[in-house]
Amino acid sequence: MSFALVEALDHLDEVEGLDAETRERLVAFRDDLRGLRAAARGPLLDLVQTVLERTGVWAELEASRDRRAATARQNLSTFLDRVAAFAPVDGNPSLAAFLAYLDAVDDAAEPVEAVQPAPVDSVKLMTVHMAKGLEFPMVVVAGLSAGLSRDGSPRHGIFPDARVADPRRAQGFPYELREDAGHLPRFAGNPRAFRAELEDRALEDERRLFYVAITRAKQLLVLTSAWWYQGSEKTPKGPGPFWREAADHPAVQVLVRADEPGTSPLTERLRARVSWPPAARRPGEAVDPLFPEGLAAAVELERAEPGTLAARVPPGQDDGFRAAVAAGGKLLDAARTDPATPALLPPRILSVSQVLTYARCPRDFYWSVVRPLPSPPRPAARLGSVIHRLLERRARNLPDLLDPGGLDDLPAGVAAPELVERAARNFAASRYAGLPAPEAEVGVVLRVGAWVIRGRIDAIFRPEGSGVELVDWKTGRRSDPLPGGLDQLGIYALALWQLGELPEAGCVASYCYLGGDQPVIDSRALGPAELDEQRTLLEATLAALDRGDYTRACGRRDCDTCRLSCGTSGDTARTTAGG
Repeated sequence: MSFALVEALDHLDEVEGLDAETRERLVAFRDDLRGLRAAARGPLLDLVQTVLERTGVWAELEASRDRRAATARQNLSTFLDRVAAFAPVDGNPSLAAFLAYLDAVDDAAEPVEAVQPAPVDSVKLMTVHMAKGLEFPMVVVAGLSAGLSRDGSPRHGIFPDARVADPRRAQGFPYELREDAGHLPRFAGNPRAFRAELEDRALEDERRLFYVAITRAKQLLVLTSAWWYQGSEKTPKGPGPFWREAADHPAVQVLVRADEPGTSPLTERLRARVSWPPAARRPGEAVDPLFPEGLAAAVELERAEPGTLAARVPPGQDDGFRAAVAAGGKLLDAARTDPATPALLPPRILSVSQVLTYARCPRDFYWSVVRPLPSPPRPAARLGSVIHRLLERRARNLPDLLDPGGLDDLPAGVAAPELVERAARNFAASRYAGLPAPEAEVGVVLRVGAWVIRGRIDAIFRPEGSGVELVDWKTGRRSDPLPGGLDQLGIYALALWQLGELPEAGCVASYCYLGGDQPVIDSRALGPAELDEQRTLLEATLAALDRGDYTRACGRRDCDTCRLSCGTSGDTARTTAGG
């Protein structure tokens, strides 16, 4: 009779012929396997990091002298980024869903999105683009609503959304490079007519998308529309053109065609729910002779007139009433005491920016990495991404086929076109524009004890006979250096030094600031002594992080955590940051 290896691990005492060393190794393997099974119920990224640590993959790659080990570490870093971005449409990003996604990637001839429907029998919520190629017995297309302008065209719509980007302002992909360039509107000197043509084109594209949506249904298709939606309580929408066209088709059955209400029912419903004290929620409360008004109303009455409830106690039950009050008081005291919670540990695999965040402000690191709070939109970061892609292509002597679209909704002054132009102009005026094409967006991984630090270098220039120079593009103006001397490019250089990618003399690290009137370059040499200093600073920073020291705050105005807690006393803030 044969048994699976996993099953045999649970019955090692019954396996004959095992020596002491073999049994010890199998027991250790069984314990590791149980630990990984337990970790599989947690976040997916934590599970992957735990597997890499317990299996010794990181340690083996660090110790390997094979020239392919550096590439393997970069591949693992990219894989971790992919795991962090994975999110199934239905449910949590579980191990089973991720394995199904990897199988789909392996079998697909085209790139597969990181968001895929979970295989369980459930309602799938997805965008129309994500539904391409899929079919379901029943499909519901919601939000076929839009307001109407004076000429009857849709305005402020959900589906269709006929908002357009004017190509004259360099928004959107250049017309000349599109396959359908011959069918696109052309500006003939009349801005109003040109915009009308653009809106007609946008509505046509939305109609194609609507076709994709309705053809996903095998048996039943449900189309819905409404006059009011959460978040748009000021302007009614109503049935859009797609819903009206479908409703007029003879094969469609219209279940409800509602008239426009005078006011938003969403607002009225919320207003009607405002009531205190609330009515009785349990059947027994409504017929309780001691609390005919309901428990909540009775509590409010006792707070207003202490002793009212004691006066209702039937004769001979005073002792029971006082005992019940005392027991309730103990429950309240227990509820006010914070239970002992296990300490929250930071992930062992960190990005360079996260390490620098801890070095700058441990409290900000705690609330952004250990117990992350929702972060506000960062329009400057989106602008920086566009400029970084632009500089990468220019450094490689590639055409600027970039779409800065998506920046038009940023606050005024953050994404002004002149900012992108200024950065590009400053790059052209810098000495880097005349150098040979660099290595761009180079991923690096650095192992420091139990920690793995990963990052991505903007550019590595290796001009012949001039050594190596690491460059980080900065889209803003020159800023103050980080207190303590720990440096972003210093960590990158240390990683390359450990990988054997730098000459013995080290390298030059340069920050190129492109947000001013002219380019500003801050450079410094990083030799063996400077790299050893960076390692010492990095080890000290990680040691403090390992101790769970989150008490210090930087107090800077550009720190989101310190700015939000500026009205909090120091002791209170330290207690909060401690968990």
